[in-house]
Amino acid sequence: MSLYHFTEISILGDFNVHRQLWLSSPFTDHPGELALNFAILYDIEQLVQRPTHIPDLLEGEKSNILDLFFTSNPFAYAVTLSSPLGSSDHNLIPVPFPISPVLPQGPQRGGASGVLPQPDAGT
Repeated sequence: MSLYHFTEISILGDFNVHRQLWLSSPFTDHPGELALNFAILYDIEQLVQRPTHIPDLLEGEKSNILDLFFTSNPFAYAVTLSSPLGSSDHNLIPVPFPISPVLPQGPQRGGASGVLPQPDAGT
């Protein structure tokens, strides 16, 4: 990423990792340590702050943040939680994703309009 300072990274999904201090989990596991180290190494932030897993109280489960959203541009996103879809035991995380075209850098071929010249019919 240091070569491409304009590059934005966003990674989201059901990571199913646990870390006590970072994700408010009841315990810390090795994948939770790896996820935190990955975030630190690549200077990305995890934006989900509320539990996403709906616990089965009959099984003695507790709420956890299992679904994570990492990004290098945290100010561009507002993360919220919604009700699960169907019979899922995870809350839905709608994240509006700002997408804009990447404009080419440097001179363009084909003149100021950016349109490539048409070949001659005789060639």
